[in-house]
Amino acid sequence: MSGDPVLFERSDGIARLTINRPEARNALNQAVRDGLFAGFREFIDDDASQVLILTGTGNKAFSAGADLKEMADTGLKVPPSDWLPYLGRNLHTDKPIIAAVNGVAYAGGFFLAQMCDLVVAADTARFAITEARWSRGAPWAAPLPWL
Repeated sequence: MSGDPVLFERSDGIARLTINRPEARNALNQAVRDGLFAGFREFIDDDASQVLILTGTGNKAFSAGADLKEMADTGLKVPPSDWLPYLGRNLHTDKPIIAAVNGVAYAGGFFLAQMCDLVVAADTARFAITEARWSRGAPWAAPLPWL
């Protein structure tokens, strides 16, 4: 599989956006966030793609959330609202998006799953808002009532 942090593929009207950092439990660093924005935009702009499947590489994690090492290095405590693709806020589409959750979906990973139209979860999937464990704010909980 490619070493790119995010993979975008399409075939027969189905687009697939894959977070590809299994060695870091698909943690959301700057390269992943940039790749997710680019992949979502490509899907939105592609008339041939009718549905998107969002997933993570491997079977341990859909996404464990923010890359805590990167956050420590940059001094970021609470991510801004445009830090991740946020369907309905900073990206807009009427096409369905499915989260295929294949492991943990913690913090920002949980946020990515909850903004999708449908979540299909493996038996081993786990969802959690974990920011309090790391003395961080929990911005991913805020959109729950709005979604």
